[in-house]
Amino acid sequence: YYTIIYGHNMNDGSMFGGLKKYKEKEFWEENQYFTLYTEDMAYRYQVFACQNAVNGGDVYKIGYEPGKECIDGMANGSLIDTGIHPDSSHKVMTLSTCTGDGYSRRFAVHAVCVDAQSTDTAGEQE
Repeated sequence: YYTIIYGHNMNDGSMFGGLKKYKEKEFWEENQYFTLYTEDMAYRYQVFACQNAVNGGDVYKIGYEPGKECIDGMANGSLIDTGIHPDSSHKVMTLSTCTGDGYSRRFAVHAVCVDAQSTDTAGEQE
């Protein structure tokens, strides 16, 4: 139910260097969705929150299904108000990167899975 993907915050904007743009609501309005592709599925996510996070804080606890308190903490702690408040039945993904403010600070973008489709093309003819 909860996945965290870590990436580098590159100065040239590559990798997760562009995540900090989510601090601006205008950027979020134009970039609310992203798609994660696996070998056989495409998962569409909608960003619902972003926050400055503490390394090792609640955002980074894994190994359990996130409860309403966890998701509410993400939404309520957001730097922008998206109006989106997922519940504990939704799959949530966090994209995380460093901030350049030392080891203990991170920037996290939280998204909720809104769609999943098979990408299996084995049965299709060319």
